[in-house]
Amino acid sequence: MGEIITGIPPTNSESGLDFPPFIIDVINASLSINETKTIRILGSFFHPNSIVELPSLDITLNSFTYISSEEIEASVTSSNVEDLFDVIVKNNTLTSGTSGANAIMVELVTWIDLTDAGPPLPNLRARDGVTVIRDEFGLYTSGVGNWGNWIKFEDFIWQRGTNQTFSFVFVKYGGSSIMFGIGSDNTNEGSSAQYFEAENVMYTYSDKIGPFYGGGTGNNWSQDFNTISIAYNTYYKVVFRNDGAAGENMEIHQVTQSDWDTNIATVATGVFTANGSQTNLMPFGTLGTDANYRIVAFKIEMS
Repeated sequence: MGEIITGIPPTNSESGLDFPPFIIDVINASLSINETKTIRILGSFFHPNSIVELPSLDITLNSFTYISSEEIEASVTSSNVEDLFDVIVKNNTLTSGTSGANAIMVELVTWIDLTDAGPPLPNLRARDGVTVIRDEFGLYTSGVGNWGNWIKFEDFIWQRGTNQTFSFVFVKYGGSSIMFGIGSDNTNEGSSAQYFEAENVMYTYSDKIGPFYGGGTGNNWSQDFNTISIAYNTYYKVVFRNDGAAGENMEIHQVTQSDWDTNIATVATGVFTANGSQTNLMPFGTLGTDANYRIVAFKIEMS
């Protein structure tokens, strides 16, 4: 077996097969089961004749392409096994050792169905006086109006900085005003401006979307992506990349009632310019008191 490098790599001032490769990061390395993706292996001392290996039999290396001495692209396909998988780069007998350990994650990523056909939500918590209603079309609330209304999905907490993408699907039947997106476990639950207690939420009114609001307690911000028009009785998916943080993408896609993964059309995209402030994040909404909308489903997955 070749030399195993476990510390800080030497500088990449020159490269060749006589130097042990080192893996610094693997990008786009989160897969669902039975999925094919192109991953980017970043590091040093890669060579056109370097070899990529995936030691496990539960994930398949389809092909790889040398990009530069600091990057290799590889096509991989997961199986139905959920686990963390190693990536190894070889220069003849010299290997990247453990620097690519647990670099690929395979997990079954599913939508949380908020219709009455979905799973129980035992830790869905709402402000006193708010009633949460689920029917065949999704979830909505009644009771406390204005913007003091809130709901928190406390079974679905993740930590800021763990590169999660949060998506949700909604539909509107009329002119209600609602906000939904990312909140936290540290909010002023008595505030009448819950949109500023949120970390990053989409605002929709009538047949329009925007602005987005958030920042968390004491860090109020809003961002307008110009007027985004939507249609009633049409399903939309809103995507917050990497916690909805500054510099990350916002996407809005049209989907169907039965297929939330396939994008029929892209309605809007943009880049967030401000951050939230809290660490423990979760799905969060400040919703209207009428039945002219439904929050249909959400999903949390590695970016």
